[in-house]
Amino acid sequence: MFPPRNLSVFYRGYVSVRPCRVALLGDAFSFALWFLRAPTLGLLIRIWSNWSLSVYVFLSLVYTEDDFRGNAVTLTGDGWLVAPSSAFDTRRELILLGNTGKEFEITNTVNDSYSGLTYFQVDGNGFNPVDFYRGAIATESNATLYNYAGSLSSNRFMVKSPVVKEKSILVSFTEKMPIIIEFVEDAEPEFDGSVVVNDHNQITGIYLIDNGAMVKPDSVIHGLELAIEAEKDEVIRPTLGVSYIDVSRINDIANVKSGALIYRNTRLGARGVTLRSPAAKADLNIGDIIVAVNDQNVDEDNDLSELIQKYKPGEIVSLTVLKGDVAEDIEVELE
Repeated sequence: MFPPRNLSVFYRGYVSVRPCRVALLGDAFSFALWFLRAPTLGLLIRIWSNWSLSVYVFLSLVYTEDDFRGNAVTLTGDGWLVAPSSAFDTRRELILLGNTGKEFEITNTVNDSYSGLTYFQVDGNGFNPVDFYRGAIATESNATLYNYAGSLSSNRFMVKSPVVKEKSILVSFTEKMPIIIEFVEDAEPEFDGSVVVNDHNQITGIYLIDNGAMVKPDSVIHGLELAIEAEKDEVIRPTLGVSYIDVSRINDIANVKSGALIYRNTRLGARGVTLRSPAAKADLNIGDIIVAVNDQNVDEDNDLSELIQKYKPGEIVSLTVLKGDVAEDIEVELE
């Protein structure tokens, strides 16, 4: 369904007294008209005054822009959604708010540190899941952010086409989602967790302000599967323990067109090979190039971390590694 209906994570609102309505005593018709026109169902208090008038006080929950935490994307009809993990980085009570003002209680949350997303359930059903496009992702020339601003007031539809960086040399980690598209402009807070679409209005990912990048549909759906399986509040992910650079972004490596070059940069927190990690136990070293995982090539379409994250802790994978000019197949047990 496009455009997607807006759902947002908010701090639970505070109680506000709406303007009183006054009706002559016995004027049931007048009261009924007022009550049916009330925008939300709240607490009705009837107070008798000295002048035999009925005063009706309407209490409701109020949400402001300061209460906004992030957008949510619907993944299943029975109430599984996803939002930026930063939205849940609080001890205050949260609520899911629809663009009609309808509130949904959040009953379960599962954090995914790999993607920076949090999967959660609400006490509702009959939702319309977002229809992700599973083909080619949005590119540097056609990535657009879409979002409703209807949770607070009108159903205003907002669009942003931020400038996108050219491919740069970025350090990646096998335990962190790789940056696929890098936006130069910082989007406004109301776009955090909004969908990214291509020029055919196909939804190709979810935008996160924290890293200024996009989570691909395959990563979102795989994370959901892990979240549903999770016995605790954290998605269980496998660990290899290397930092690396995508070889396709480097021009000075002779005869190697793709792969993951194990790379160290302490300033960026990149150790190359983490101590006592599966990679260290398998004798992987800085300068090695991982070119395949279980015979699946590491390239622009298959980043190393995405290939590793298809497996579970305890599984053994075969890595094809270039050590100098020699290719070796090395078995590694993921943790």
